[in-house]
Amino acid sequence: MANRPALLAATALLFGAPALAQLPDVAIVAAASASTTNCRYTDVQAYLTASAKFNSVTIVDCVAATPSVADLMNFDAVITWSNVNYLNSTTLGDNMADYVDMGGGVVVAVFGVSSTSVDRSLQGRWITGGYEIIQTQLGGPANPASLGTILDPSHPTVAGVAALTATNAFRPQPTAPLLQGTLIAQWDDGAPLVVVGTNSNRVDLGLYPPSSNCSGGFWDTAGNGDVLVANALEVAALGGANNIGTNYCTAVPNGTGVPSHMSATGQTSAAANNVTLMASDLPPNQFGIFIVSRMTGFVPGANGTSNGNICLGGLVGRYNQSGQILSTGTTGEFSLQINLATIPQGNGVSPVMAGEDWSFQAWHRSGIGLGSNFTDGLTISFQ
Repeated sequence: MANRPALLAATALLFGAPALAQLPDVAIVAAASASTTNCRYTDVQAYLTASAKFNSVTIVDCVAATPSVADLMNFDAVITWSNVNYLNSTTLGDNMADYVDMGGGVVVAVFGVSSTSVDRSLQGRWITGGYEIIQTQLGGPANPASLGTILDPSHPTVAGVAALTATNAFRPQPTAPLLQGTLIAQWDDGAPLVVVGTNSNRVDLGLYPPSSNCSGGFWDTAGNGDVLVANALEVAALGGANNIGTNYCTAVPNGTGVPSHMSATGQTSAAANNVTLMASDLPPNQFGIFIVSRMTGFVPGANGTSNGNICLGGLVGRYNQSGQILSTGTTGEFSLQINLATIPQGNGVSPVMAGEDWSFQAWHRSGIGLGSNFTDGLTISFQ
């Protein structure tokens, strides 16, 4: 390739030092105990942290205070459940509904999905606005139970979940109606265990989150309850398994011998501001960035400066700020949750508006001595 040393020097200057993609920040927003040092909080925090799926896991007390929408917006997703009363279940329900509308992920677990008390389940607009998945306030059994049928083994909420038992398996009624969404897994008596909502950032769990490390009757740590809860929270944070956008253009095989691929998950609602870009089939231990434009295009070989094709036209913005220069690591992939209010465009930024099409691509190193390459393109039509 012509002028390769100059190109590599320019690429290094553009990219700078590579950084890992940011993992989600999540919170336990529960009424688990009167004390946030109780194991009903700290056990869950410990195993979520150990999962390595999250950048941070924060405990937010809902017994002595009610977090505002602004408080919730500090996190990509939250999990809530009750063992004692929420301070204000109506205000919390209103705030949680607003949080979901703004793209936040919410997982609700037992007893938040089964308590007969209005003070131990989300109320207000959460109920009147249709945000609940498993109908609440119906009670439920607490006798021994184990993992039953996994109806959709391909769903990410149940990845790595092979066993689950509990002596006191707190769960919804087997006959509890599902008000929306899709049943993914059941207990052995048919009670709902995992249900994903119509909105991709909503999940309900028919499981009491603390493990037998906290109390012997809770779900047994010999099983995969920790994996299940971590999966559900990750799915809610990333907008679920819903892929969005349409691929176009042709990618040239990179140093691995195959073309790299562009994808995205989340919501096409511009107001929800919930989109995560992903690039896969990349060379391992390299670095790259995402690029964006309102226009598609096709420039073979980037006019002789790359091994790959640019699939964007017009003004092209680059996600090359701090925390946006990404490493492919050992898996050969990276991802970035973007802010639709500040899409990079030249020397400034532009917001995404409903009715607009925006196209994305990843620009990455092909491997040592192989220059750079590009994924295929992805266009998202926003509503």
